[in-house]
Amino acid sequence: MQRPVVPPWLSRIELDPGPGIAPFWQGIAVLLGFREKAPPQDGPVSLTMMRHARLRKAALSILPWGVFTGAAHGWSEITQVVHETVETGKGQTHLGWPKRTSFLYVDIGSERFQAAREWHPQLAELGKLARTFALESERLVALGLAPSDGLVEPDSGETLKVLLRAAQDLLRSDRGRELFDVEAFGYRSTTRRVRPASLQLLREMLVGPCQGPDRAPLACVIAAELGAIDLVDDLALVASSPSPIAAAIARAAITRLGETRPFRRHRELGAFLDEDEARLCASWARGGGRLSSTQPSARLTWFSEGAA
Repeated sequence: MQRPVVPPWLSRIELDPGPGIAPFWQGIAVLLGFREKAPPQDGPVSLTMMRHARLRKAALSILPWGVFTGAAHGWSEITQVVHETVETGKGQTHLGWPKRTSFLYVDIGSERFQAAREWHPQLAELGKLARTFALESERLVALGLAPSDGLVEPDSGETLKVLLRAAQDLLRSDRGRELFDVEAFGYRSTTRRVRPASLQLLREMLVGPCQGPDRAPLACVIAAELGAIDLVDDLALVASSPSPIAAAIARAAITRLGETRPFRRHRELGAFLDEDEARLCASWARGGGRLSSTQPSARLTWFSEGAA
């Protein structure tokens, strides 16, 4: 199983507040013969959708790391996503699509959020993707090259801080020194050059089969600390992860390596992270080694600038 990544169409999808229970009563009218049948494409707005403790009509933003309902909710907070389609007329829209409406129901805690928009055919995939993304977001993060080296919760708020310490300890160890060669430039300057076999190992950690603890965040840190510019494309794949912490660390590693890729959704990504975690990612991306106790509490600009 390869690492799950967010498809390009899910960069951002905006939905308006839903119509409440009106479509349900329209469906009942069809069933009773009081209304002309207008068959939807993937199921009517049904009693199942309405049977919930609390139904809230809400404007929603679907992002790579979860859903905005006025607050950010990661995939692991979402228990169900259901998409249904109702035909609203004949002919086609300006996009060449049939005239239909997409209804989206998102369950978070005891609430069901209902939103709607002009038909978006790929929203039908979101229910299955949400379950996959939730599992990916909940994966424990590995602190070493082997599972026995330790694990950390991805939403601990100190993932990068712990990873930086683990990477530093690893690179000082005998096993870590096997990853690179030290090259001298003159009498006073040296640099570390990643060995070809080590590049392959790091690449497998970044984009290889994702079974068990996630080794990609540690690989991101090691790649950046060793200046492994050859791994930027692999880091970019991790930057498309539905896991906010994996995506943030990968983006920070790419920036730390000197790449200037125009990442989108910086501000939104920061909203899905613990505030200290977001601040440390920003500091490390700009070349800092750790979070300073004197830094202000506001999020740093790496998560505030360039939002698109």
